[in-house]
Amino acid sequence: MSNKYQWLWRFNSSDCVLNNSDEWRKYSDVEMNIIENAYDQKRDQIELNNYIIDLKHFVQINKLDPVKQHCIKRISCEDVLYSKEERYLLPKQDILHIPRESFDEEDECK
Repeated sequence: MSNKYQWLWRFNSSDCVLNNSDEWRKYSDVEMNIIENAYDQKRDQIELNNYIIDLKHFVQINKLDPVKQHCIKRISCEDVLYSKEERYLLPKQDILHIPRESFDEEDECK
């Protein structure tokens, strides 16, 4: 199994209506491997600890209380890298065209 994807479950809400305040938590590496293998095998669902992972509807269901459900999602690691870059890097700018103030006219680029 490659590590090209990550699996996450939605922590802060049991409904599957997405919004900007969603808080997603990663499954452990072992759990991600199990889920990804099942997904690759086109299985509808698997049991994982105290949960049923429904890969058809992308929902995690508590086996002891089926009313407790959380959305799950599969994301590309490329998307994760892009979002990290977006979060930690300044926007790209053309450094040759950034206006700057100079104290000395002779210092300006021509």
